[in-house]
Amino acid sequence: KAYRSHVNIHIEPRVGDSLLSDLSRSDVRDFMDGLLDDGVSKALTRKVMVSLRSILSEAVEREWLQANVGLEVKMKRSSRGAEERIIPTKDEIRAIIDKAPESHRALLVTAIFTGMRISELRGLTWKHVDFDRGLILVRQRADDSGKLGAPKSRAGVRDIPMAPIVKN
Repeated sequence: KAYRSHVNIHIEPRVGDSLLSDLSRSDVRDFMDGLLDDGVSKALTRKVMVSLRSILSEAVEREWLQANVGLEVKMKRSSRGAEERIIPTKDEIRAIIDKAPESHRALLVTAIFTGMRISELRGLTWKHVDFDRGLILVRQRADDSGKLGAPKSRAGVRDIPMAPIVKN
């Protein structure tokens, strides 16, 4: 699903009219730079580049191309935390919570004050909320279609203390 999205949204519109045999490393670099220039995050750009390289590798395997021109095009590493992070102020957080529909408020408060991933929030059930000890027990996750499963790693299994606003 993610690969198809990368192709439909990013790859095809930008290089879909090009013949594979006409693509150069420079074209792939321009493609990547274009994504970043258009505001696509570095994380998503990396993922789209993996998809593009996979397409080009398949073309090499099928002998449609001599070499994968995308293999040597790498994103320059930046120091960790170099990207500016916009953190909402307390007043902005209050405004978000106050203006949220009542049906979404508990989810937003839990997300904001626990830092849980969206998949963990989707998988959260009442049996994993311990009001007596003031903890949320992360024991499962749910993908975007609602399929339950274990957290992605051992570190994903954890107990998160509830702030008073979350407990309320």
